[in-house]
Amino acid sequence: YEYGKTPIANPATYTDLRCNTVTGEIYAAAGTADPIRITDRHIIDAADVANNYVDLTQTPLLTEHLMVFMNGMYLDMEVTGDYTISGTRITFIIPIEIDDKVIIKYSYI
Repeated sequence: YEYGKTPIANPATYTDLRCNTVTGEIYAAAGTADPIRITDRHIIDAADVANNYVDLTQTPLLTEHLMVFMNGMYLDMEVTGDYTISGTRITFIIPIEIDDKVIIKYSYI
């Protein structure tokens, strides 16, 4: 949990291997994973303009928490319908141009 941030309701469960540094014993531990926050940065090129989309490096945990900025301006998916998202692909409804700067902030597990 990060101070001042709302925790995500259902973090993913996981099983991983851990090592007891005193005894050297290796064991399986289960628990919940904290989401990882990431920022993807794209400079729009000719292929992006032709396709009208960009691909994220990870699949967002919750699309409601996705923040997309173009040239410093916040884009909204629900109210103004500036873009849509499916999996890792953001498709722009608004026109994009070569050298537009897109920043996408999101969490994933």
